[in-house]
Amino acid sequence: MSGTATIAAVTRFGEPLELLEVERPAPEPGALVVEMDCATICGSDVHHWEGEYAEVFGTEPPLCSGHEGVGRVIEIGAGAELDSIGQPLALGDRVVWEHAPCGQCYECRVLHDPVLCTNRTTGLWRKTTEFPHIAATFGTHSYVWPKAGRLRVPEGVRSDWASGASCAMRTVVAGIEKLGGVEPTETVVIQGVGPLGLFAVALMSLRSPRRIIAIGAPDDRLEVARRWGATETISIADHPSQEARREAVQELTGGRGADIVCEFAGVPGAVGETFDLAARGGRCLVIGTAAGPPQPIVAHQITLKQLTVHGSFSGRIDHYWKSFQLMKRYADRFDWDLVLSGRYRLDQITEALESMKRGAEIKPVILTQELGQAGS
Repeated sequence: MSGTATIAAVTRFGEPLELLEVERPAPEPGALVVEMDCATICGSDVHHWEGEYAEVFGTEPPLCSGHEGVGRVIEIGAGAELDSIGQPLALGDRVVWEHAPCGQCYECRVLHDPVLCTNRTTGLWRKTTEFPHIAATFGTHSYVWPKAGRLRVPEGVRSDWASGASCAMRTVVAGIEKLGGVEPTETVVIQGVGPLGLFAVALMSLRSPRRIIAIGAPDDRLEVARRWGATETISIADHPSQEARREAVQELTGGRGADIVCEFAGVPGAVGETFDLAARGGRCLVIGTAAGPPQPIVAHQITLKQLTVHGSFSGRIDHYWKSFQLMKRYADRFDWDLVLSGRYRLDQITEALESMKRGAEIKPVILTQELGQAGS
């Protein structure tokens, strides 16, 4: 099948994305071509748009953009008739997919962790001028690489939910796994109440710790955190300094600090505050900080408190599957719509990114098949 697709491209960092009409390729063996059902915006997409990843990953425009989305299969390459857990794929099926690891490096073969693969093919860092041109999710169509894990979206999980979970929730699932068990006697602090932090509150509440303290702003997000299981919340508007937030946590924990501190904020100073909020013998999970300038930390806190620190980035295809199972099973307990916010046409994507940057959105939904009329 031949044709064209419209994609939203980063042609200059920090400037409005451009809609480009590009060739839509036929799939290689093992690949899929999908028509996008919808996409959602992650904080990483804002960092990508502003060029914060350029130095880390060596990327320069023109670049494809977007990495959360659900597509409907319109072409199936030879040998791609099953998803990654053996479910048959047919035309019209909804799928999510991950970046494609090389499968031939130390990280892939010895560590068995494709997320650590330095040779991964990543859609939003792919140039629009290179095959397959439709590598990311901000567009009418996208491409599932031959080696990329892919998963059929189950009935009972809406496409906008699945899109939002395809980065944020699966990242949280992967990170919480690294922490190991959560005891009913433990206090958990969640730093940040964006999509990562809110999903973390929900998943932590399923483990029934003694208390869950969510730190962040604005108040409407803290309200979602309370509805999803936070026993206490600390507003950064009311507690603007690290010292004030530490004192608030100390007061709630009888002076000990938190047994588990999870950093989902991704703002300067957040990681140093993670160690500051932790109790002696505590465990720390750092996820939110994946780019930006170096951050100061008080290193001896790690030593003297004997902290265990886990870094976690992204997730594997099994974490996508677990996310969807959780979404489906607990849809009556958690209103997943609360993490979704405004809806935008594909030609309004810069407006959505700007709104996300201002903190006015939790997770905007991009209606990838909708374009406004000229002048609208």
